[in-house]
Amino acid sequence: GIECGIHPKARATGFFYNSAARRIAKKNAKIKVNMQGYILQTKPVRDEDLLVWILTPARLVCCYRFYGARHGAISQGFKLDFELEQKAGFLPHLKGTMHLGLAWLHDRERLLAWQSFLRVLWTHLKDSDECEEFYFLLLEDCAKRLERQNPKRALLEAYLQLLAFEGRLNREAQCFLCARNVAENELCVARGFLLAHKTCLGKNSFEKKRVLNAFKQKSCINLSDDEVAKLYYIMLEGL
Repeated sequence: GIECGIHPKARATGFFYNSAARRIAKKNAKIKVNMQGYILQTKPVRDEDLLVWILTPARLVCCYRFYGARHGAISQGFKLDFELEQKAGFLPHLKGTMHLGLAWLHDRERLLAWQSFLRVLWTHLKDSDECEEFYFLLLEDCAKRLERQNPKRALLEAYLQLLAFEGRLNREAQCFLCARNVAENELCVARGFLLAHKTCLGKNSFEKKRVLNAFKQKSCINLSDDEVAKLYYIMLEGL
């Protein structure tokens, strides 16, 4: 009998177009993922759109937020339940945001201190993709502490925990500049809470015993308000 089929060239052409269509559809496919996280940083781009960095339990997400009247306001420091719409070749789009309210966000002193700490953390993590869950849990704990604890003390203790987790917290009085032990009763504290002789660094001096005790305990409970304030401003220099 006569074969009533498609000409081989037509069949090949049809296959080509079908394959191309499938590739285009796959490329344009949108994948939606639901997450929770803390906004570490936002940066404005054109037409009031935003780049937003959100720390989740597994990674630091950089995503794109389109400006629109239907979108609720978001800001650095907010904890969000959110949806990412991912499309091949583009930054994921931030959608479906729901603000998971923190009771103290309307307290200006606490909010400003919290945002300052998050800027330090963002600078530290911004080149990372995947992050250990520790960083997210640190913010969870810190957010709860801010309900009842002095903000500078709460954030300093979080900073000490972070340094200890990364193996960078000094518990011995060794000068990072000359590598000799600090035998004097006073020492100086530098960025990242590195320790130094007064003669080597020449600023930010503290009573050695009190600082080392705070570092060992990862607690500010025995530090004076003046000592806490000085350490807080050193913390803001970065990690």
